[in-house]
Amino acid sequence: MVTQEASIAPNAEDRADLQRSDLDYFEDLATQLARTHSTVSQDFERVPTLLDRLKVQENLLESSYKKFASASLEELAISQAGEWLLDNNYIIQQAYRLVRDDMPETFYHQLPKLVSGPLEGYPRIYLLASTFVSDPHTEVETGSIQRFVDAYQKITPLTLGELWAFPVMLRIAVLDHLEASVLRIFEQNSETELPSTQIGISEKNEGAQIGTAILNLRSLGAMDWKTFVEQISLVDRSLCEDPAGIYSEIDFDTRDRYRQAVEEIAELTDRPEIEVASEAIKFSNRNSQLNSLSTNSRNATASNPQSPRFQHSEKTSHVGYYLIDAGRDQLETRLND
Repeated sequence: MVTQEASIAPNAEDRADLQRSDLDYFEDLATQLARTHSTVSQDFERVPTLLDRLKVQENLLESSYKKFASASLEELAISQAGEWLLDNNYIIQQAYRLVRDDMPETFYHQLPKLVSGPLEGYPRIYLLASTFVSDPHTEVETGSIQRFVDAYQKITPLTLGELWAFPVMLRIAVLDHLEASVLRIFEQNSETELPSTQIGISEKNEGAQIGTAILNLRSLGAMDWKTFVEQISLVDRSLCEDPAGIYSEIDFDTRDRYRQAVEEIAELTDRPEIEVASEAIKFSNRNSQLNSLSTNSRNATASNPQSPRFQHSEKTSHVGYYLIDAGRDQLETRLND
């Protein structure tokens, strides 16, 4: 489902004329995109959704795999594209399973949706992912993804839900390219439904694009997305300013509990998540200045906030007090003012 909105990306000649590194290119691309996404809605209903068409797309690629497999059994010549599909069908099937597992319908419907443009009603994060891989030869790697998302968020912050959805949407966008390439191959060979022995330049290009898509699916499966999300989350960066020095020391599951509290409070108060996190840090800083935690006390309580040594005055200096403890009402009251 690579769409015309992805045409925000310069064509190959324009990119060459820019004479910039790929990372600079991705930053510029994200900045242009962010300026068009100031208005989104979570209440937008669109049928069909991305999830509705996943099964159709999966069936098409499975049918293509069977056609190539049949050609191989009959000892017919197959193209580079066919070889990629035959050798890596398990990776494609794994990608679809991960999308289904990581994107239940309830999660999908909570994502902010675009209210205008060709992808009106689709998740904003899907367009972000589609734009990142708008060039089918783009190789997905952590550095360029992080630079891309960071540049976008300098103008338009993303929600925590969108950040967790990003790897799923990248998989969907890569599978879109895969589907499009396979369809073009069979359209070009509509008489026999299979690539001929003489592989033209166009078909070689499709084969190269399919190869890139397979490699990108492999890369996406190997990335540490927990670490990635924490590195690019503006909420997480704010919570790391916890004056008690505890947030950055607790385990991932506890940090995630704090982030979920931020999401809940943002929904209850109708405030941006980053504002919720920032306000919690402000409360913590005020009490930290009053209580002046000593270095020894901070070290002693960092690993066990429930310790008897973690006195009430010290607890109010920790951001968690305002997210999952008695200070939450105080935070919600402030945000509702």
